[in-house]
Amino acid sequence: MDGDNLENRYDQLVFAGASLGVMQPRHTAWRDVFFQHLDIAVQLHDIRDVYIMEHRNCGAYAHFLGPDFEYPDSVKGQMAEEEEHRKHAQSLQDAILKHCDDKRDSGGDPELWNIHVRCFLMDLRGSVRMLITEGENCDF
Repeated sequence: MDGDNLENRYDQLVFAGASLGVMQPRHTAWRDVFFQHLDIAVQLHDIRDVYIMEHRNCGAYAHFLGPDFEYPDSVKGQMAEEEEHRKHAQSLQDAILKHCDDKRDSGGDPELWNIHVRCFLMDLRGSVRMLITEGENCDF
């Protein structure tokens, strides 16, 4: 957050599994809570950006996806793991943007609901890389 000059200037909402945690079907209330929180944050804090922060070796991903989410510690394994995170981050990003479109379409302030979504992947040593560049659409 320091890199974007946001230290102590953000709301934080954490779900086990990050984007997959919000979008997975086992605990549907998690998705409801996420969007309820987003609605309040937009109204109270006039937010402009949502950062989705995924992390490598995520136990919740393994919990929700099972053995399919076990990747070897190799370049090929890391690339496959990153692609899985990218897929789920894209899914949540799309859901957020649709939610904002729906709010605008139902009479919400177009400026208020003009939200940018940024998706990142952090390794266990704290290095962060962008998963999806602004405006990029991934085809899965």
